[in-house]
Amino acid sequence: MSESTREIEALTKELVEFFQERDWTKFHSPKNIVMALASEVGELIDPFRFLTEEESFNLDEKTRNDVADELGDVMIFVTYLSHLLKMDPIEAAREKMKKNSERYPADLVKGNKEKYTHYETKL
Repeated sequence: MSESTREIEALTKELVEFFQERDWTKFHSPKNIVMALASEVGELIDPFRFLTEEESFNLDEKTRNDVADELGDVMIFVTYLSHLLKMDPIEAAREKMKKNSERYPADLVKGNKEKYTHYETKL
């Protein structure tokens, strides 16, 4: 078992216990967790609003803490959704990267930002 898998399992256990202690699991259908995840991603956008590209790389301490809080919320809901659906989020990310490697061959897309559908005719 990899270290990342152990960390995800430990976080999942903490989340389940946290939600059970508060009797919140009855509210946690996959649909509701996805909706919560979407709202937290929206909250992650807010600290970056109106920043320049350079500013977005060099956050002040308050903004950095705000981003960390929202990133934590996103991680909580991704992890918990994975638990509810019995999916390994690390494995899902690795599988998606394999698909992305096929959709975006480095020699064809290097330095370009187009979506994979733009390159399909060239593959």
